[in-house]
Amino acid sequence: MRWSPFEKVAVLSELDLLHYSANQTLTQYGLAGITQVDWEFLRGIHTMVAGEFFHKPELDDVQGLHFNYRGWLSLAWFLYPHIDIRGDVISESDSAGPNIRRNTWTGIGLLHASL
Repeated sequence: MRWSPFEKVAVLSELDLLHYSANQTLTQYGLAGITQVDWEFLRGIHTMVAGEFFHKPELDDVQGLHFNYRGWLSLAWFLYPHIDIRGDVISESDSAGPNIRRNTWTGIGLLHASL
């Protein structure tokens, strides 16, 4: 889904059904989804907030219904058409075993050029 409630704001959202098949007798299904809000507060400068979840069915037998979560905060500067500089801060929470959650933080900076 894509939606723009205001001229400088865009909302993008996606939900996916995942199919796992290790062999012909074992089939499992999971879900993944993401929602991102992009706001161009100055011409060429965007801030983005995103949230993502991922369902891993192979852990359900041990922990009940299991989801991993991620959240992004991004700042991007579009210098020229097809060239941008971006910085992301990512928070992640996932399973490290039965009843154990692992929380991590990551920072990423990148220069992106596309054709």
